Amino acid sequence: MNWSSRSSLVAALFVAVLALPALAQTGGASVANPESGMAFGNSTVDLLAYSLSVKKGKTICGPVNCERVVSVTFSVKNVGNTTAYNFTDQINVTGPEMHASNFAVGSLAPGITVSHSQTYLLEYGNYTVTGIADIFNDVLESDETNNIASKPLSLP
Repeated sequence: MNWSSRSSLVAALFVAVLALPALAQTGGASVANPESGMAFGNSTVDLLAYSLSVKKGKTICGPVNCERVVSVTFSVKNVGNTTAYNFTDQINVTGPEMHASNFAVGSLAPGITVSHSQTYLLEYGNYTVTGIADIFNDVLESDETNNIASKPLSLP
C-alpha cells in the first residue's frame, strides 16, 4: 500500500469514527451535526424558498419626491427529513435603491416553515424583490437550486 492510499484510508476511518457517537445515540438512524451541518446516512436537508409576498402601503410625499411603504414577507420551508441548523436567510430589494435584510435561523425542523418580514420606504421606480434561503450556503442541502424566490415590483 502506498502513502497516498494510506492517507485516504486514515481520513476515511477518521470520518467514520467521528460519526459513530452520533449513530450510537440515535440507534443507527441518520442524523445531522448541528455544528457542521453535515448529514450522515440517508439524512437530507432541503431548504425551499416557500413563498414571497410584497404589499404596497401608503405613499409619502416630501418637497422633492414621493416614496412608498412596501412590506415584504419571505418564508422558507425545510422539505428535507433532517433539521437544518445555523443559517441565514435574506430579503433583498434592488432597483433605484438597494436594501438587504438578513435573518439568522438557529434551527428548522423537517416540515416546518419560518417567515421573515421587513418594511421598506422606497422611491418610485422598478425593483426586484428577492428572498434567499441559506444566503451564505452554511447548510449542505440535497437541492441548492430551490433557495431563491423573486418578484418584480413597480412603484408607484
